[in-house]
Amino acid sequence: MKRLSILTAIILAAAALMASFQNCYACTGITLKAKDGSTVVARTIEWAASDNDCRWVVVPRGHTWKSFIPGGGTGRSFTSKYGYVGVAVVQDELMMEGMNEKGLSAGLFYFPDYGRYEEYSEANYETNISDFQLVSYILGRCATVDEVKAEIAKVHIHGFDPRSSTVHWRFAEPSGRQIVLEIIDGKCVFYENTLGVLTKLNDTKTGDTLCDPVHPIVFPWVTYPEPCYSMAIQAKKKGEEDKIMQGLLRLAEEDPSFRLE
Repeated sequence: MKRLSILTAIILAAAALMASFQNCYACTGITLKAKDGSTVVARTIEWAASDNDCRWVVVPRGHTWKSFIPGGGTGRSFTSKYGYVGVAVVQDELMMEGMNEKGLSAGLFYFPDYGRYEEYSEANYETNISDFQLVSYILGRCATVDEVKAEIAKVHIHGFDPRSSTVHWRFAEPSGRQIVLEIIDGKCVFYENTLGVLTKLNDTKTGDTLCDPVHPIVFPWVTYPEPCYSMAIQAKKKGEEDKIMQGLLRLAEEDPSFRLE
């Protein structure tokens, strides 16, 4: 009951923030530490650009869902081992944030222009799961973040609605440990979220400052030493030059000491 009460407080706080900040476009996740040492995972769910229908969903043990597939219709079935509660959007199956009876929480966050799922394949029918149903899938099956990693390794995550952006996910257990899952170039990548913060910072680069636009804060630019090591890179296969260049450009954006010529 305590865990569900905490989740209730989180969801109500998110609803209040949605009503107060109608100009926000990015969901934000934070982590709070209570005086008794317990962890409270909090977030906002902001649909400022649309009027999506959010709803409470309570899922008992043994409930069975059908996975959605691209183009309409349903795929494999999956049954919940654990009961869980959370907030869904548009319909019950599409849960954005929730917590199960073991205290594991899961949530998805907007991740536009960064991630790329693997292509849907009917050959993976028994292991396919749609991106907007992954929260429900994990909450119904896992009790720890290690179990989350093991379960993700067994499935193929795909998008089912071409109108939707890619997303990334946060999973947290009562111990305070939490991880972030992103799917980059069709591959699942996990990060230990030691800061306990997750948000979408579109077009934000190394050297930028985050502050109130009414009171901008600009720090003096750091002078970096000249590079002392250089090397030439050549693609092993014909046609991979563009991929290499994209990777190098990304490095140059994130590391001011990196030079690309």
